Amino acid sequence: MTTQRVAGPGPALLVFADVIDSSRHSASLGYQEYARRILTFQNAFHELGRRYFPERRNDATRYCRVEVRGDEGTVFVLEPDPDRTDLVMRAVEFLYHLKGRVAFPKPVGDTADTYASGLQIGAGIHFGDVAFCLDSQSHIENLQGFSINYAKRVETCSREGEFTRVFVSESAARLLDLTPICLTRKTVSMEGIGEKEAVWELRSALLYRLMIEGGDCQDEGLREEFHPPKLSQRLVKEPWETSLSVSLLESLRMKTPVLARQREYEELIRSLVWQDRAESDPILLYLRAVHCGQRGQHSRQLRYLERVVTEHPGFIYAGKELIEACYQIAKKGRDPAELVLARDLATEILEDFPECLRDDEEGKRLRRILLELRSVAAGVKRATRKKP
Repeated sequence: MTTQRVAGPGPALLVFADVIDSSRHSASLGYQEYARRILTFQNAFHELGRRYFPERRNDATRYCRVEVRGDEGTVFVLEPDPDRTDLVMRAVEFLYHLKGRVAFPKPVGDTADTYASGLQIGAGIHFGDVAFCLDSQSHIENLQGFSINYAKRVETCSREGEFTRVFVSESAARLLDLTPICLTRKTVSMEGIGEKEAVWELRSALLYRLMIEGGDCQDEGLREEFHPPKLSQRLVKEPWETSLSVSLLESLRMKTPVLARQREYEELIRSLVWQDRAESDPILLYLRAVHCGQRGQHSRQLRYLERVVTEHPGFIYAGKELIEACYQIAKKGRDPAELVLARDLATEILEDFPECLRDDEEGKRLRRILLELRSVAAGVKRATRKKP
């Protein structure tokens, strides 16, 4: 029997994901077909898990485990002095990639027919302290603690999801404030933990670093799903597919060094962003604002950003873009109302939510903008008083 000793605590990324309604699928599909589809999930989970979280030699301070059994997979990562936001972002990227690979697997072999697996993935992400058990050589063998139980409860909440069925805990959500990810808050009852726990569902996301590999057959199938002619013909069945399609194209655009290919991906993204006049997805509305800003159409940019921020006030990433758009309009003296909006937003971030600033440079820029806005506002007020 191996003698272990307990050490820690240390901060860890904890991810649980499983197939929703697996019992119903096993009953309706039959043994062979169900096994075939579960294998699709297991293979994708293990392969992509190791791609986003590479296996490394565990020691006294570092641990990384990617494991899948039956219809459930887990990722546990403990690193010394981790970049917490990067770890949680990688978990989000991994789960979106996984959902795409499971929903749109590419058949292998002459006898396999084209099908959508029909499997939906629910997932939970938590970042919290754990204890870890060391073996006789001071290598971490496993993690223990309340945070693991909590992460599992967050995953269970995914059954109540409306958009992606990927849920994050409060601590993980705070680490995503500076990223282009829109979250929706829910208050849920967690068995054995609390009657009113705050969790967040991923509403929409723009992910720049999906690890799509050119020589991977399954990734090629996923790439084909969101390229012409399928891109213009397909109907979005699930809200997360919108985020996946834009993120996939943006990741491919950023990876290619060929200018012509970059432009091709830009046009594909543009076609998605402007496809539906009644669009409601916050990331697509945000990208519309970006496109308008690039063309110098700041009033249109402002209109889209105001809608995103009004409907999703926690989407800080878009809120800071709104400040910039208001500032550009106010500089041209077009509308004092935009000036006031930009001033108030900048003040709110600087005074009440300084943790939402990426770094000191962003804080300095906001302070410069705020000083200019106050100066312009004072000039507008003096000009108004002089009017007969």
